[in-house]
Amino acid sequence: MRQGDAQIQDLVEDVFDSSWSYWRDVYGDDGFATAVYRERHAGALAWIDALRLPPGSPVLEIGCGAGFLTVALAARGLRVESIDSSAAMVASARERLAEAGFAGTATARVEDVHALSAPDASYAAVVALGVVPWLHSPGLALRGIARVLRPGGALILTVDNRARLNFILDPRYNPVLVYPVKRVLKALLQRVGQRPLGNLPDVHYPAELDRLVRAAGLEKQKSRTVGFGPFSFLGLRLFREARNVWLHQRLQELADRGVPLLRLTGMNYCVLALKPPTAAV
Repeated sequence: MRQGDAQIQDLVEDVFDSSWSYWRDVYGDDGFATAVYRERHAGALAWIDALRLPPGSPVLEIGCGAGFLTVALAARGLRVESIDSSAAMVASARERLAEAGFAGTATARVEDVHALSAPDASYAAVVALGVVPWLHSPGLALRGIARVLRPGGALILTVDNRARLNFILDPRYNPVLVYPVKRVLKALLQRVGQRPLGNLPDVHYPAELDRLVRAAGLEKQKSRTVGFGPFSFLGLRLFREARNVWLHQRLQELADRGVPLLRLTGMNYCVLALKPPTAAV
């Protein structure tokens, strides 16, 4: 691992080691962030259910966090292995698995997605929600995921969407206005041998993730965006929390119906991709 990559990895681990209690409690309130996480979580599980995996199918969850999705996958009769680069997150996930009675059928361990230890073609499905934005080398990670997927296996993953509606509507965050400046600054830093560490979590356009998926040898089957808001102008919030939740729910309904302006402008871009059945193992 390059020195800059190691620094980023250490930073990510520090962030999540210090915030594990937030992720443990995040599903327990009625706020805007919770509403978006619940929608993303439910959408991923709906895609898993549609795969109709046989009971006992091996599934890898990357970035298990506090273990909410781990428990939901195990409750579906799947054999779940969960990994996270944060030891505190893994401990929280193990605690949740034990409380739910799945300690014997699901596991959680510390592991870096950039260097997966599983043999080739180990899993029928891989789920990675909210992981890509924190990776120093997303292409490397996706190639590793493709390697451990069985031919015909499914990958569900998300990125933070650079083209999200609340960014577009606020001049302070609009990617058309802000991104060119950041790109010039990044190029200058790289020219003098410095690698910026302050861009985490990273954001991607949907087309960027689609290219990464194709480059890993996977084929996109479905996509959607999730999460609308909170809305602001020049960084100042326009609505109270309850109104932000209400707006998110109404706009999410329209996005899921395929309304053009909204279909690709949610906070999170979510993809279901398959490894070709004839892919070499």
